[in-house]
Amino acid sequence: MILPTLLRDDPIYLILQEYKPRDLSSNLLIPIKIDSLISLKHQVAAYGWLGNQDFIDELDANLDSAKIYILQGDSVNCRRLIKFFQNKVDEEYNDSLDGDTREVKMGGWQFLYWNAEYILNRLPDIPSMYRKEE
Repeated sequence: MILPTLLRDDPIYLILQEYKPRDLSSNLLIPIKIDSLISLKHQVAAYGWLGNQDFIDELDANLDSAKIYILQGDSVNCRRLIKFFQNKVDEEYNDSLDGDTREVKMGGWQFLYWNAEYILNRLPDIPSMYRKEE
């Protein structure tokens, strides 16, 4: 394709010809994904798929702390808190007979559990020396 002289001499055109998107490391994307999970959690609660305001606040605090850890470069504690969030969601979904008012319905569980899993898959594994004995 032959370009008009004006276009070939345009500095913006020349810059765009050499433009390559930044390679975003997964550590830059994780805080964005955590923010998305926080937002999703509030939407799930608005749909009535997540119950008990104290439980919602606890999950909020957990995700906020995970975001702070990853922004400080501490992926181990970030992973630990995301896993804790996922376990709490799973526990409340599976334990409807425990007598408390905490509640996670199937729709909420599907969104929250699997979005947390997506984040966990992008974080490094916890070193064996920091894992609890099972």
